[in-house]
Amino acid sequence: MDLTEFGQTLRLQRKSLGFSQQTVADAVGLARPTLSKIETGQVPDIGIRKLMRLAEHLGLRLILEEDTFRPTLQQLINENRQEKQKRGR
Repeated sequence: MDLTEFGQTLRLQRKSLGFSQQTVADAVGLARPTLSKIETGQVPDIGIRKLMRLAEHLGLRLILEEDTFRPTLQQLINENRQEKQKRGR
C-alpha cells in the first residue's frame, strides 16, 4: 500500500464515521491541512506515531506483512488501463 492508498483508506473511514477533517485533526494533534495532505497522499514526510494515532482514532490499525512481490488488484487495473491507452482504445 502506498501513501495515496493509505490516505484514501483513512478518508473513507473518516467519512463513514461522519467525522470532519477538523474534528479528527484536533483529536490526534494534527493541523487540518496536514490531515488533508495525508488523505491525498501529498504529505512529504509524516512520522509513524502520527499515522498510528490517526488510524487508531478511526478504528483502524497498521499491519506489517511480508512483501510477496505480487501486484495488488489496483496495480493490475492500472497496468491494464495503461496497456489499453497505448493500444489507442
